[in-house]
Amino acid sequence: MDTQSLGTTERTARKSGPREGMRPVRQEPPVAAVAPLTPSNGEEQLDTRIRSRAYELYEQRGAQDGQAQDDWLQAERELLTKQSAAIR
Repeated sequence: MDTQSLGTTERTARKSGPREGMRPVRQEPPVAAVAPLTPSNGEEQLDTRIRSRAYELYEQRGAQDGQAQDDWLQAERELLTKQSAAIR
């Protein structure tokens, strides 16, 4: 088809459309900078209290090694139970 025989709008539409075999480029919105995740002050305080209570449990057992995870989980359970009871 001869472009001279086309009207002005038809010529413009033909020129502005995507070229054969080419895809339009999709523009992604800019990504905002995100601060790295760090524990909040309250989480740090809870972690410190759990650590202290776990050490108390370790000492109460006669400072025997091998149950650090159990001590930690028990301390965490105790403190979180107290914390949720205080909220209610």
